[in-house]
Amino acid sequence: IRIIDTLRKGATSVGEIATSAHFQSLPGFSPNRGYFGCGQVQGISVGWADVYRRNLEGQWIDVTAIQAGEYWLESVADPTNQIVESNENNNATRIKIRLGGATAPDNAGNTMATAHDLGTLTGTQTRQDFVGPTDINDFYRFSLGTRGDVSIRLDNLQADADLELLSSTGQVLARSVLSGNQAESIARDLNAGTYFVRVYPYNGASTPYTLTLGRGSVAVDGAGNTLGTARDIGEVNGSQTFRDLVAASDTNDYYRFRVTGVEGSLVTVRLNRLSGSAVVQMLNEAGVVIHESIGSGSTQTIQTELHTGEAYFLRVYTRQGDTSEYSLTVNGTPMVAPDLAGNNLATARDLGAIASTTLQDSIDSADTNDYYRFTVNRLGWLSLSLDGLIADADVQLLDSRGRVIASSTNSGTLAENIARRLLAGTYYIRVYPYRTANTSYRLNLSFT
Repeated sequence: IRIIDTLRKGATSVGEIATSAHFQSLPGFSPNRGYFGCGQVQGISVGWADVYRRNLEGQWIDVTAIQAGEYWLESVADPTNQIVESNENNNATRIKIRLGGATAPDNAGNTMATAHDLGTLTGTQTRQDFVGPTDINDFYRFSLGTRGDVSIRLDNLQADADLELLSSTGQVLARSVLSGNQAESIARDLNAGTYFVRVYPYNGASTPYTLTLGRGSVAVDGAGNTLGTARDIGEVNGSQTFRDLVAASDTNDYYRFRVTGVEGSLVTVRLNRLSGSAVVQMLNEAGVVIHESIGSGSTQTIQTELHTGEAYFLRVYTRQGDTSEYSLTVNGTPMVAPDLAGNNLATARDLGAIASTTLQDSIDSADTNDYYRFTVNRLGWLSLSLDGLIADADVQLLDSRGRVIASSTNSGTLAENIARRLLAGTYYIRVYPYRTANTSYRLNLSFT
C-alpha cells in the first residue's frame, strides 16, 4: 500500500491546515506563521508542520478487498521531485501493519482484579486505548496518598462511551454518561486510598479514547489554551456540544473548526449553563476577533455566515477571572446557492450568441450537471476556462446533439481550459464535479 502525499485526482480538499510549530531551532524560523489556509496562495513556513487529519477526504485507504496478512504502509513526500531539497533521501517513512486476524492491543485490564495500575496519582496521567463489543470493560487502578480533588476526563471518542469512578470495593462513586461522542468528565473530592476507573462502550459501540486523570480543584482541561493548541472539532455540519470550564488557572479555552457547504454555512454558537461570567468570541485564521457573543447572564450567542475553506476559532474566557463551568454548542447549516444553470441538455441555460461572458455557479453531489447552450453565427475560435474552484470539477464542450467535442479534466483545483475552432451552429457546455466534489466555479467564455 503506498500513500502519495500530493494533490491527485479524487482529493476533494487540498488539506486541513492544522499547522503547528515543529522545528523552532531551524534557521529562519518565525513564531508567526506565514500561511493559514487553502486560499490562492499556499505554502508552509520554516519550522512549521502541516497536519492532515484522518477525517479528511483522501486520508484513508479502503482495504476491504485486500487479503489478511502483514503489509508495509508507506508515506512519501514530494514523490515527483517538484521541490528542491538539500536532502532527497529522507522523504519516505513506513510502518508494518497487520490486516485481519488481529485485534488492537488491550493495555487496560478487563476486570478490577486485572486493572492497569497507574500507581499513586500526584500530577496528571494520560492513557489511550479502545473499547468495543469484544472489549467491553477497561479498568484502571490508582491511589491517593492524601485527601484531595481528582479530575477524570474521557475524550477523543468516535462513538458513545461512558465513564465510572469506583471505590476499592467496586462501589460506583460517580458516573458520566453523556450521549454520542461527547467527552465524559468526573470531578470528586476523595480521601486517601485506592480507587478504580471504568471505561465502557454504550450499546455495543466501538471507539478509541483518551483517558486523563489529574489532581487539583480544576477539571482536566479538554480545550487548548492558545490558538496553536486549540482543540480541533473538525468541520461544523450539524450540531456539536462541549462541556468544560474556565478559571483563574485556565483563563482561555480555544476550539478550532471549519465550515462545509459550497456557499459556506450559517454557524450558530451557543454558550450556556454558565456558573460564572464566561463569554465566547469567534476569531478568523489570523486570530483576529470577528464576533463576540451577545446576551447576558447564563446564555451567550453568536450567529453568522462563514466561508468554506477557511479555519475559525472560538475562545471561551471569563471577564472577571472567576471560575465558570459552561456548555458550548456549535451548529452549522450549509447554505445552498440558487442553481442558475440547467441540469440537462433540454433545460440548459441559454446564453444566446456569445462574444465574451463570465458566469458563476456551483455544483455538488446533489447538483451533478450544469448545462449551458450558446450559438455562434460564423466560423471562429472559442476560448473557455473554468476556474475559481475549491474542489475538483471538469468541463466538456458538446455539439448540438450532445456529443462531446472536447473536454478538460485536470486534477484538484487546477483550472480547466478548452480552445476550439467552431463552425456556425448551436453548442453546449457541461460543468460537472469529479466524483462527489462540492465546489463553486467561474466559467469564462470568449468567441473570436
